Amino acid sequence: MRADAARNRARLLDAATEVFTTRGVGVPTEEIARTAGVGVGTLFRISRPRKRCWRR
Repeated sequence: MRADAARNRARLLDAATEVFTTRGVGVPTEEIARTAGVGVGTLFRISRPRKRCWRR
């Protein structure tokens, strides 16, 4: 994995943990991307289907 992709993935995982903890799992993916400071396309490009997306 490229270094920038690895950084973005880590940012998304941290953001998802924060958002899911404070607002629940029903949060739109756009909110996770915004919190991570990346575009929604980045989230979908590096993630799997949402149900499995946030497993480490």
